[in-house]
Amino acid sequence: MNLTDAPARDDIRSDLFRYTGRTDTRALLRCYRQNRGFRFQVWFRLVDVPNPLLRRLARWRRNRLAERYALHLHPKTQIGNNCNLSQFTTIGATGDSRAAIISDYVYIGPSVGLVNDITSGNDVMIGAGAVVIQDVPDNATVVGTPGRVIQRDAPPERRKTLWPLVPMPAAPAQP
Repeated sequence: MNLTDAPARDDIRSDLFRYTGRTDTRALLRCYRQNRGFRFQVWFRLVDVPNPLLRRLARWRRNRLAERYALHLHPKTQIGNNCNLSQFTTIGATGDSRAAIISDYVYIGPSVGLVNDITSGNDVMIGAGAVVIQDVPDNATVVGTPGRVIQRDAPPERRKTLWPLVPMPAAPAQP
């Protein structure tokens, strides 16, 4: 029986590589034990796996970790590859609308709020305490309340560890 599907496994390996620069089992166990952010992301990635038992466990565990580490994510939030969510992050939406779409290589600093159904570009950095209420372009740095772009076309050298990207699934059409 296969407990995870390939996209979830690849996303977890991508996250592990970003944290440690390695993808072996020892690195996985050590990083899971020592890093809260990685632990949360593992369970976040497992929420939509086909195995119903693992999916249910992942939802319960993700919610427990989110309460403990103050990460609040809308259930419809989409998070791309090589993203970092810091503590006290809130990603929400109004009502039953679409939630935020976080693209690849996004760093979200501590105490950040992403409000409404915004879309972040690739290679984005969002500074601590920012409240983002509108879409963010590629290669931008955002700070402040409300969030404003202070730098565009930031150099891609800020990526420390790279992992081959897995294409994001298309968002479902709204009726």
